[in-house]
Amino acid sequence: VLFKFAREREDVGLKSYLAASKISGHELKSLSHLWECKIPGVFLPLQCLINYLGFRMVAMLYLPLDKNTLKVGSDDGGQTYHAECEPLLEKFKLIGQSLNLAPHEYKGKLLYGPFDLEGHVGKDGRYYILDFSRLFPPVPKSDRYTSGFLYRLFRPEFVKRYPKPLCSDGFSTVITCAKYNDDLVEAEQFLFEKKIPEFCLFLDQLVRDVVMKLKMAVPGNFVFQISRTLHEAGINVRYLGRVYKHCTYASTRALLLIEMAARVIKQVLREKIRDKMKQEQFPLEHPYIRLLVNYLNTAIFKQEEEAEQCWKDIQNIILTYFEIDYTSEANFSHLLDMGIRKIIWEYDNKGSRDGPKLLFDRIRQMMGFKINKSYLNKIYKEGAELKTIVVSSIGLRIKHMNVISHAEGWLLRRDDKELAIRKFDIARDSVPLNKYTLRNYAKLYFEEYYQKNGDTHFMQYMKYLFELALMEDTHDTHTLCQYGEVLKIMGETDLAEEVLVRAVEVHPGHQKAWVELLSVLTLTIHWEKFKRIFRIVFCYFNSMRGYK
Repeated sequence: VLFKFAREREDVGLKSYLAASKISGHELKSLSHLWECKIPGVFLPLQCLINYLGFRMVAMLYLPLDKNTLKVGSDDGGQTYHAECEPLLEKFKLIGQSLNLAPHEYKGKLLYGPFDLEGHVGKDGRYYILDFSRLFPPVPKSDRYTSGFLYRLFRPEFVKRYPKPLCSDGFSTVITCAKYNDDLVEAEQFLFEKKIPEFCLFLDQLVRDVVMKLKMAVPGNFVFQISRTLHEAGINVRYLGRVYKHCTYASTRALLLIEMAARVIKQVLREKIRDKMKQEQFPLEHPYIRLLVNYLNTAIFKQEEEAEQCWKDIQNIILTYFEIDYTSEANFSHLLDMGIRKIIWEYDNKGSRDGPKLLFDRIRQMMGFKINKSYLNKIYKEGAELKTIVVSSIGLRIKHMNVISHAEGWLLRRDDKELAIRKFDIARDSVPLNKYTLRNYAKLYFEEYYQKNGDTHFMQYMKYLFELALMEDTHDTHTLCQYGEVLKIMGETDLAEEVLVRAVEVHPGHQKAWVELLSVLTLTIHWEKFKRIFRIVFCYFNSMRGYK
């Protein structure tokens, strides 16, 4: 196994550990989306992302490659570019078309991805692709982020659905044609002025009608991940401030502030733990657990006066990182007047002020530290301070490619539905719009929780999940068939009929779709008409089998 540590690199302008760790994150994310392309004859390495004690590294399998096997791409920062294998170049073209990446010229060659995406013909004769961190296009340049083109990228979900292809090498030193950079500026304007405002209307409704009603944001059961909902819409988490600006529902705004605060506290803690590790060079966890406990007690469980300085620092980072311009926007002025901590602490969900507990829950999810279960219940009920003795581990977090968690969910789907749902949920984090993961997650979630929550709000959540599954492939018969089946069970017969008709139109030979459609028709049309339709279907399948 090859390990690649995230680290600052002054030679390429990576002056912060956060930027370096983001590049490692892009490596895994881009690999997962490349895997989704299913380009025949292309082999990709298995990888995972390891976070431990504030440090991050990528672990990947060794492949039968060396410098001589490089046939497409550059391994020296673009000084030389290889284009020596036509079949591999054709694979790159298919990848670019699949991911909506703009072709562009470099050193007289036509590229369909970043110049440093490497294509190898391995010693075993297979085609391998490596170095995916810059696969997706960057957002426009900013004076604040001098090397932002390396890690400030558009979301894959946004790029794939954008009306025109976008260039992976935009705003880098290899681009000479201004058109590619202009396209990226235009795309960012579209994201800010159209996509985000439209999404915020949907997010307010989702939180009001589904999240609050199904109790998906309560201490101990904080299952609604606002960051993933942004990713499903193709919006980066760094734009949480812009999302907050356009949202109007109080609970949505509170959850957005909790997400922003949790992310800042996570980064502050990781930096403190890294510094302590460098200072003490002590491999055991206890000193770092003590540091974590002391900081979280100050930030969350102490009285406001004791936490004042801590929250001043947190608030300043939130306002800066999430680009909240409180001086020119009326929507942000209250953040300074009241203070972000006070707004979170006063978040009122039906008489229960759960803000600090939800903040603690979200930090725990992100950092992965483990706490004694009985003491965790005491924190939820009494707001008890955290103690070093109840934290058993500071958290080794390993993020796999989505295919790993999806496979685990698929294998567990009959024996342990609850655990299978959790595995599919993890797979959704890596590739939020994978139709296979979403439809399996939706079907299992329906089977497990319909009897407990089978009301209008639950139905809205099911529709939301299946519509997500159909977003990138509106003609997927299996998803349409499962969607129609769920709608039929929940009494939405008109919509079920419409969905199942779409399924048989796309794939007339799909027997299960026909069976479900006929089942729905028995509920919605006259018996004589149903019998005539049944005879037509029966004759159709007999003719397919060669019967008379």
